[in-house]
Amino acid sequence: MSDSLAFWVLAPIAVLFAGVSKAGFGSGAAFASAAVLALIVPPAQALGLMLPLLMLVDLATLRPYWGKWRWQEAQVLILGGLPGVAGGVALFRFANDDVLRLLIGAVSLGFVIWQMWPRSRERRKMPVRAGLVAGAVAGFTSFVSHAGGPPAAVYLLSRA
Repeated sequence: MSDSLAFWVLAPIAVLFAGVSKAGFGSGAAFASAAVLALIVPPAQALGLMLPLLMLVDLATLRPYWGKWRWQEAQVLILGGLPGVAGGVALFRFANDDVLRLLIGAVSLGFVIWQMWPRSRERRKMPVRAGLVAGAVAGFTSFVSHAGGPPAAVYLLSRA
């Protein structure tokens, strides 16, 4: 299959998957769409194509959650996210397409493994330092593969 044909076949599937996953089911699986696109176009282009769509979905689904957050947890994640985003920027400046594809795939597989990993039913409140780490991971994975939601959710759900 030619690259152009592969793009026109896989791109709509990736976009549909992202839209249904993120807006319809509220899951963090929308990041897989960037991984699918990175198979047929350069990773930076795949991430750039998905970013406006994911931002629109976030904007469209934000209303029910507006004002229902705890500012303290948001501050911790934002503070932790700054070095994570900086690390993602530095990586993008120096890494080639194959390294980026490897990272996108590793992040995707890592979150799938995390979801499948058996956990105890006991929920413990994570400390603030864990929020800083979760923010850094969220910032990095958000920049590298649009997958910042799962690390932030792990921290926030422990604090609920």
